[in-house]
Amino acid sequence: GVCHTARDLGRIEAWNERTARLLAVDYVEHVLHLYEDAYPDDGRHRKAIEVARRYANGQVTAEEPYTAAWAARDAIGAAKDAIRAIRATAAHNAFSAVTGDPIGDDWAAAGVAAAAERQWQIKRLWRYLGIEGGE
Repeated sequence: GVCHTARDLGRIEAWNERTARLLAVDYVEHVLHLYEDAYPDDGRHRKAIEVARRYANGQVTAEEPYTAAWAARDAIGAAKDAIRAIRATAAHNAFSAVTGDPIGDDWAAAGVAAAAERQWQIKRLWRYLGIEGGE
């Protein structure tokens, strides 16, 4: 989980459908480079993020609901692709660590990167909620 301890200080009005959508889009966009590094000519996911963000902000026109639905599907695909890329790298690094391949040092770096990503996600959430300490 993202949070190990928490104290309920009351209702947070900032958390709603819009902020949930925007946070999800931010999370996908933050790791999208992992997919784009492998597929630099595939702009579908970047377009999906743009439409999803406009949808969350109520800026998608009446003519765009079909486009928004496909964009959401593509955004989910982008997240899955990024996760696959992370898992493939982690699996390779784990194998390298077990076999003694010098690339195994990347395993430790991957752990540090994952921890840094979690911290970034927490700070992003705090920002949306208006909690001090957010970026």
